[in-house]
Amino acid sequence: MDLPGFVAEGWPGRDYLVEPFFPTCGIGLLFAPAGVGKTWVAQRQAIDLAKGESFLGFTVPKPRRVILIDGEMSEAQLHSRLKAVLNGEPPPDPKHFRALSASTVMRQRGNPLDLSSETERQALMDAIEDLAETERPELLVLDNLSSLYSTLRENDIDVITGQVMSWCIRLRFLGVSVLLVHHAGKQGIGGGPRGSSGFNGPLDWAVGLDPKGDDDDSTPKFDFVFTKQRHAPVPRKKTRITIEPTRQGVTFEWAAADDGDMVKILRACGNWTAESGKPSLSALADATGVTRSTVNRLLKKARARLLLKDYTLTDKGRTYVEFGH
Repeated sequence: MDLPGFVAEGWPGRDYLVEPFFPTCGIGLLFAPAGVGKTWVAQRQAIDLAKGESFLGFTVPKPRRVILIDGEMSEAQLHSRLKAVLNGEPPPDPKHFRALSASTVMRQRGNPLDLSSETERQALMDAIEDLAETERPELLVLDNLSSLYSTLRENDIDVITGQVMSWCIRLRFLGVSVLLVHHAGKQGIGGGPRGSSGFNGPLDWAVGLDPKGDDDDSTPKFDFVFTKQRHAPVPRKKTRITIEPTRQGVTFEWAAADDGDMVKILRACGNWTAESGKPSLSALADATGVTRSTVNRLLKKARARLLLKDYTLTDKGRTYVEFGH
């Protein structure tokens, strides 16, 4: 097709699994340091999509067919975890949600599932392709790459590009989106996932989980931070998530991460008195653990919300916050 014909063609608009960041036939990446909560989030997302319910406040337009492949848990552990995520809610329609544990594969055939093998990847592709189009998964969740790819080593770009991403692109042509779950590099989410350069091209989105809880806090708490978003900008770049235990499982409590930082900043502002002088941006940043630029931005947002009556930023060798009366 020539360019004028291509432009004139009536192409349909893009559909989304999760608006506005996860398109159909898309590839997403969820990464975090070990133990932060990436499996919790991946399972919550899988269940929400299978039920057609909002995910952390983001719109899920309709129920989707989901297959979750877990490479670490036993069948009993996976069952217990998914039950906890449901927290007493009705499970998704069985036609929309299926889960496979690595231990199930091991028990049935005597050796583990290993997607490093082209034979294994092709067999899974063939099994998906053999399904009727109305039965094919619309989302495949792989949790996690280190356990499902035996040859994957930290920063092994060749394996990531040649075995992981190229296979995800092939799945796209079958109408299957993929959510990859992976470990963060040694520098945490700021340094990207392990082997980060190998992921860059095909990904539609990437989210890192940045831990925010205290060392002695047993309740998982972290920021859900977009590090890549190819399509429409997301309304919240960071979402603060707390996973609270209940009698029946766990609940996911979330809020815009800025709100928590704003509360800390306003409390710190209230601690300054006329005797202690005007707080500088640097002093507020030190008191709250928030960067100077974020303090500045959130003070402006607080003023716009009328949470502060007034303030001015004055520069006399240093930048100070001066409050009106």
